[in-house]
Amino acid sequence: MSSERAVIHSQLLATQNQNLLLPNTAIAEIVRYAAPQAVDNAPDWLLGTMVWRGLRIPVVSYERAAGEAATEYDSGARIAVLNGVHSGAALQFYAVVIRNNPRLLKVLRDDIRKDSGGDRDKFQLQHVSVNNITAIIPDLAALEQLICNAGIQTERVH
Repeated sequence: MSSERAVIHSQLLATQNQNLLLPNTAIAEIVRYAAPQAVDNAPDWLLGTMVWRGLRIPVVSYERAAGEAATEYDSGARIAVLNGVHSGAALQFYAVVIRNNPRLLKVLRDDIRKDSGGDRDKFQLQHVSVNNITAIIPDLAALEQLICNAGIQTERVH
């Protein structure tokens, strides 16, 4: 196998307390943080919705979904719009709030080391270390299922 095919173009997204490692293909766009529009009777992890490219999409707090304390977002915060992993699903896109602009990484498969550090929550596939950076590979399917189970979906704005 050539080294070019073994490269995973990735982004490191910093949440309040940890780094999420995602392949570029999972991320549709990074936008500046703006307070989401509140949703009545929403779970605490659902910060609200935002309009993005003619669609109303949910904005979630990864930390709150994972059972961590609520966080405040400062002027450096960003919103990572993520592609839904289930094709044809009602949740085509959703967004996660991150602390700042993501860090672009070219990761070789051999650079990813399993790390046993930290408690694992239901949205983590694996704790890893990449180039001496501790990160989490999130379970995006589980996060999407949480959103869908709350009856939230992507909606076209008229």
